[in-house]
Amino acid sequence: MEKAKCKEEFLALRPIYERVKVKDQFEKIGVSESLFKKYSWYNSCRNKTFSQLSGVERERIIEDLFLSGKNEAQKELESLLTYLDQEGVFGKFAIVDLGWNGSMQRALGEVLDSNGIQNQMTGFFLAQRDEYYKNRAFIENYGYLFNYGDVSEKENLLLNSGTNLLELLFSADHGTTLKYEFTDKKSNPVLAEYEYADIIQRIKICQNAALDFIRSAQKSNQKEWISNEKNYFESMYHVLRDPTDDIIELFGDMNYSDLNEKEMYLAKRVRFLPVRNFMNEFRYSGWKVAFLKRNLKTKHAFYIYCVLRKLFN
Repeated sequence: MEKAKCKEEFLALRPIYERVKVKDQFEKIGVSESLFKKYSWYNSCRNKTFSQLSGVERERIIEDLFLSGKNEAQKELESLLTYLDQEGVFGKFAIVDLGWNGSMQRALGEVLDSNGIQNQMTGFFLAQRDEYYKNRAFIENYGYLFNYGDVSEKENLLLNSGTNLLELLFSADHGTTLKYEFTDKKSNPVLAEYEYADIIQRIKICQNAALDFIRSAQKSNQKEWISNEKNYFESMYHVLRDPTDDIIELFGDMNYSDLNEKEMYLAKRVRFLPVRNFMNEFRYSGWKVAFLKRNLKTKHAFYIYCVLRKLFN
């Protein structure tokens, strides 16, 4: 963020969604809320979502978030650069991430470039997603399942339908990195409280089973099957397309994290009536196919999801 030159670059690296509350952005950009109390909009707008702001309020608040974040990032830059150097993040290297759009890889590259650190960075994602086009001119990156624009509509919809489930299953067992600071003559990450502590055991069961599946496949003699990387993900595609009731019960009530700063569940059990409430819960569900199957008791949940996505996007 330190090198973002304007609000537009700031928003490209750190998107702000309409349903997010203003006060929830302070921690996300690493700035103490107390620093925003001096602004005239603080009392009247801090509890509003960005969709509730007037155009003038929105522009003023984003400008103040951008400038405050940029100022804080400048203070933390030295400890970040020290951390990157001590971890060998320079020269030719690769990073691996779930995905999706490349903004984090782009931000890392800009930090290295702007500080004169020679680098040849390649990124490897599970897949490149809908907004990858915003960053593709700035990074070298490859998708394991597919690259941006080179995917069937069905496969893209399958991945879209369960993105938040995948992010849970691929999550680390520690909190997100807030910043870096010097301790014991080293630069170390400062981690937030781990948000999935109550469900980590369920996540670990799935991660260990996935590794066992890969080991078994590698030991087999089916070379043709092994050489097709999509075979490794076919079981997950099946789960995304038509999850069993047991799997929905296991994951449906999990509260997942997003940039929305709102309690949301993968596939919460809700009543169909009133329809407006049902559709609102559908909108915020993290695994929409499972949500439809759980609450409508239908075998055609994926196809209903496809229709609803086209209607409401």
